[in-house]
Amino acid sequence: MNAINGTVLTYGQTGAGKTHSMEGPSIQTNDPKLKGILPRVTQIIFDLIERADEAAEFLIKLSMVEIYMEKIRDLLDTKKDNLQVKENKLHGIFVAGVTEKYVQSEKEMLQILQTGLANRAVGQTLMNCESSRSHCVFLLTIQQSDIEDRSIKTGKIYLVDLAGSEKVEKTGAEGKLLCEAKTINKSLSALGNVINALTSDKPCHVPYRDSKLTRILQDSLGGNSRTALLCCCSPSTLHASETLSTLRFGTRAKLIKNKPRVNSERGRHELESLLQKSYQECDQLRAQLLMSSARLRSLNQGMPFDAEANLKDSIDPVKLSDKLINKFPTRLPQTTGDVFELHKEIFVESLLEESFDKTQFSDLTDYKCDEEHYAQEQLRQHLDEEKLFLSAQDDTAKTIRVLQESLEKLMDEKSKLEKLNKGLEMELLACMRLLHDPTKAVGMKWPTITSSVHGRIHANPRSAVQCQFKLLNMIDTASICCLWRSSLTKVRNIIGQTRRA
Repeated sequence: MNAINGTVLTYGQTGAGKTHSMEGPSIQTNDPKLKGILPRVTQIIFDLIERADEAAEFLIKLSMVEIYMEKIRDLLDTKKDNLQVKENKLHGIFVAGVTEKYVQSEKEMLQILQTGLANRAVGQTLMNCESSRSHCVFLLTIQQSDIEDRSIKTGKIYLVDLAGSEKVEKTGAEGKLLCEAKTINKSLSALGNVINALTSDKPCHVPYRDSKLTRILQDSLGGNSRTALLCCCSPSTLHASETLSTLRFGTRAKLIKNKPRVNSERGRHELESLLQKSYQECDQLRAQLLMSSARLRSLNQGMPFDAEANLKDSIDPVKLSDKLINKFPTRLPQTTGDVFELHKEIFVESLLEESFDKTQFSDLTDYKCDEEHYAQEQLRQHLDEEKLFLSAQDDTAKTIRVLQESLEKLMDEKSKLEKLNKGLEMELLACMRLLHDPTKAVGMKWPTITSSVHGRIHANPRSAVQCQFKLLNMIDTASICCLWRSSLTKVRNIIGQTRRA
């Protein structure tokens, strides 16, 4: 009712009385001592509305969902069996597409609650003949608006009936009931992990998204809400371990620190007050700006500045310019005070125009400076590129000169080798002519040839191997020729003797 979100959760083992605490023996019970949390909250809300100020209008919306097998089901519209949890800046955490019933009386709300509870999933176990197989979340949204200033306050209250933690050996769950028990224990474990993370001494990630239950209760656990946890325990000693676990869970949850705040929208009067205050601040700042501009202009002209004197000197209506008449044709001054006010407005506007022109000139100057700076940078880059090009050109010229010198040396060496080859060819031809007379060639010309060849070898050592091969060939050829001639002579002698005989 005070536009602060609230949450009430019931936690404990199966059969410990969570649903009974939330609903009572029946949602429609009239016994005030046996009423559960839901009917009590309903009664309190409408009692407060009746006692509220007449200028306040209230709008109440009711939603009911259950989280069954990690799916969000709408209890007021059973066709919606897989709703999604979403978040935005306007609504915070909410269930998209959930059915919202507008309620006008306590009786109507109890009827809607009874209809929704009839659609809830229940099952029979060894510990409870009607065991809740899902987490049930009741959401009441109360919107309060003021008729006079149109301010709006919104508060939400979550009433959560958690499914009980189960041990299979005690409940005897099998088949579908076993799968439901696993899902329930898993979601309760995720709730415990969130509480452990929120109460940890070290900052760590809070796993709200591990379960649909923790995602819906994100604001209730460490967020914008006041949260109460009702731990339901069994008095039987057979369930001492579960009771101890429940109490430890409550001890940890008690350490969570939420940050509740008032969810309100500003009304008309408050907005008008803020607007008026902002106008005053703007006027003060504008006056300071005008005074500073006028003072600066006076300093630039080398004259003392006196704003009041400057204004009072121009109060005479005779001294008003045509600009005053043209600008305010429907507000011609009637008194000296009117003249002063109108002239003051013109003076202020002229200062504003001058300030605007100075700003534009400053912006233009900055733009020109930027352009000049950019042009200088481009010129500097071009000069650097030209220097690199000239340096590369000098290196290329040096390389060309070195190559030309090497080419000249190679040409000289080539000419020398050509001359040497011509001489060797001539000597070789002479040797070939002398081969027709091997004896003469070897006996008479051999010393001359040998001395000539040795001289060539000393003159050009690189052709020594070639000359040696040539000499060996010449010697072999001369020897073979001598053998042929001697053999031919013997054959001729034998033929002659044969003819004589």
